Amino acid sequence: MNTRILVRRVGVAFALSGALAAHAEPASEAAAQELLKISRAESMMTAASANLEQQMRDTMGSMLAQEKLTPAQRDAVTRVVPARVSELISKAMDWPAVEKDMVQVYRDNFTEEEVAGQIAFYRSSVGQSVLDKMPAVMQQSTELAMRRMQTVLPQMKSVIEKALAEAKASADAAPSRP
Repeated sequence: MNTRILVRRVGVAFALSGALAAHAEPASEAAAQELLKISRAESMMTAASANLEQQMRDTMGSMLAQEKLTPAQRDAVTRVVPARVSELISKAMDWPAVEKDMVQVYRDNFTEEEVAGQIAFYRSSVGQSVLDKMPAVMQQSTELAMRRMQTVLPQMKSVIEKALAEAKASADAAPSRP
């Protein structure tokens, strides 16, 4: 076979495969909902919300330790703030609203075939094992990230303080305009 013909055929094959991939059917709403259900997305979202609330409490504790408050003031803050923040998080992470958004995210990013493949995986014994272990993986990953961020926070504070001082110094040095 002539080399030119072979090159043309290969080029046409690549062009067609690219066109077909570009026109792959997006995931249906029903398939995306099934994937969210079988992958236990709601329970993972609930766990993530609980972790977020705990992080908020930890952060609040650290912030309060740096504030000059009377014991009564500290008690008032720790009595009120966690409940209010928890309520805000619960409203923001309400599953019916989040599910609707997540369905759209999946539809925007996965084809029907890709969602079907994920559903098949999560129905398998290996997929079920992954789902069973994922909460612990997520918890440990979050703790790891928080520990790593704690080592950076003093440096971040220093960078911010230095930038603020430089900004104030340059503002003070700038000639005032009438």
